Amino acid sequence: MTRIFISPTSLHDAGGAVNIELDGHTIGAVGISGLKNMEDTNTSKAGIAAIIN
Repeated sequence: MTRIFISPTSLHDAGGAVNIELDGHTIGAVGISGLKNMEDTNTSKAGIAAIIN
């Protein structure tokens, strides 16, 4: 089974930016802006989870 991981971006401190990783490679990202950094990040993760689950 292939697993897709979501993780906060490590390229720079961009609150709300979340990488989408597949087999150890970043294949995309989602970025949300407008709330507090943690709320932006949680919203990005929830959006990705809704698509992949």
